[in-house]
Amino acid sequence: MSYFAVLCRNGEEFELEYLIDKIDNKKVKQMIKKIISPAIIRTKITSNSPSKNRVNSSLGYVFIKVAEETSTISNDLYHFLKSIPFVQKIIPEEIPENEVRDFCENVGTDIDKEPEEAHIVDSQVVIETKEEHERTLSDSIKHVNQIKIPKERKKAEKHLEQEMNTPSCVTEKMLRTIQKGKKKGLQYFKTITITEKVHKDQKRVSFHMPHSIFANALKPLMNSLHIKDFSEPKYILDLICQDLQNRFCVT
Repeated sequence: MSYFAVLCRNGEEFELEYLIDKIDNKKVKQMIKKIISPAIIRTKITSNSPSKNRVNSSLGYVFIKVAEETSTISNDLYHFLKSIPFVQKIIPEEIPENEVRDFCENVGTDIDKEPEEAHIVDSQVVIETKEEHERTLSDSIKHVNQIKIPKERKKAEKHLEQEMNTPSCVTEKMLRTIQKGKKKGLQYFKTITITEKVHKDQKRVSFHMPHSIFANALKPLMNSLHIKDFSEPKYILDLICQDLQNRFCVT
């Protein structure tokens, strides 16, 4: 058995699997023993229903395992792959199995298993929430400036200070917790990445994390959680934030 690599246009990696599975050319189909498209399973939690999808993790590369031992790809297989519009590059020289195995393990795939069972590292969870801290602060500052009675103003200023130091916005709390964890050099926090986007004048923040962080936070509560809770990203994010703060003393 030999392995060859194909570079696909981004987002088309799984389409190659589908095309090969449906191929009419029996000669080419018999050559191919297995298609390996390294991927992770990503669960996204937003205010809508949670969604799950398979995401390529190999920057467009797909490995093809052929039945025969050969140092170069056959002409028939090469020309078949070349005819597919989204195939950008074919590496005609054989790639040693140990290199394929190492590459796939590094991006989370066991080449000895079938695609639906091949994910050997944690899948990814993405939690998307609204960033409301800036708006809350702005409203609080306006409120303070509108108060004329000294006693009431002092009370409002104290509330503003509290909001600045200990935000009520769970998104801001999570952002600060991650920042402190990374500042302490804790590797666990380095696995969490953050992306932002603005939708209809509302900033939304997405927290990308390994499934283990999500599972560790929710494990003690699994018996009491309801399916509707997974449509409440702020609630889920708050549970994760509390778990991180308690386990790593990051407050």
